[in-house]
Order: sequence, then structure tokens, then C-alpha cells
Amino acid sequence: MTNDNLIEKRRVRFASIEGLAREDIALAGEIWLEDLFSAVWASREAMKLGVHLVRYMMDPDPTLLTYKAIDSHCHMIRDDVARTLALMRAFAVIDAFSMEEDGIRVAINLSLMQRLHVLEVKERMRMLEAADIAANAGPAATPAKEARWAPHPAIEPTDAPDGTDTPLNPLVELIGEHIRAAAENLVKARGHKAA
Repeated sequence: MTNDNLIEKRRVRFASIEGLAREDIALAGEIWLEDLFSAVWASREAMKLGVHLVRYMMDPDPTLLTYKAIDSHCHMIRDDVARTLALMRAFAVIDAFSMEEDGIRVAINLSLMQRLHVLEVKERMRMLEAADIAANAGPAATPAKEARWAPHPAIEPTDAPDGTDTPLNPLVELIGEHIRAAAENLVKARGHKAA
């Protein structure tokens, strides 16, 4: 199956990207979301669903558009999704949608102004890259495409090789000593008052 056929079968896509290239879709998604977030009428549900739709466009996993996945990621049941999509269509943020048994399909409206904004941002980025290359006579300082970063899970303290617990931070030890000394002084003071 060709790449074009895969794109045509996507469940969420821009109704038209006329004037843009396929590699502009990520930038177009960011601009579409920015406009959605700044809209006066936009509800929290519309924003959450908008982010979910753009996330799907960047990684077209069909399971993301099932009602179960939308409920899990956006905390929206099927009726909430239907109301939100109808609101988005009323404000021309999306062109059309269908609610099927296995999930949703959405045609996102990328307006002429948004497409123009994508082209302007691309041109500014190109000019910055050219200026950077001319100034440094080297490769552009724009970010290179890398794997996405996510924080590592917290590392649990382990036992020290000699079988004792892992040594504490010196500051924590000092604070602990002061707390123990204060507790001993309090016990002594109470003992003197009782006598």
C-alpha cells in the first residue's frame, strides 16, 4: 500500500492542505491548535479533543480514535464527544465528522489564513537558518530531529555493598541529628517539670 493510500485512509486529517506540503502537517497542526486555544468560544472539552486529534495526525494509530481511548485520554464519553464535535463544526474549526461504531472520523478545517500563517512561519524559519549559517559558517542551530525525551522512572535506593542502607545526604543527616537532639532536650525538660 502506498503512502498516499495510507494518508487517504486516516480517520482524522485536514480537509485541505492546498498550498502546503505533507511535511508541513505538523506545523499546521500546531497553528490550528493555537487558534483553537485562543478562540473565545472554545471549551475545555474542545481543547482536549483538539489536542487528541492532532496527536492522532502525528501518529495515526486507529485505536486512539475509539471511544474507549478518547474517554481514557480526554475523559469524555460518547455524548460529550458528539456535542464537542458539533460545537467545533458550528465554529468552522472542523468541516465534518462522523461517529461510527468503532470510533470517530474528522475532517479538520485548515483555513486560508492558517495556511498562510504556516507558510509565513516556514519562511521565517528558513531566513533564520540562512542567517545562522552565514553568521557561524557552519550548520544551522535549529533543533535537529531527535527521539522524544521522557523522564526516567524514579530510581529506588538500593542497599550499600556492606549490607547497610544507602548513606543519606549529609544535610539530611545533620537535620536528623538536630531533630533527635531537640527531642531529647524536650524529654529532659518534661522530666524536670514532673519532678
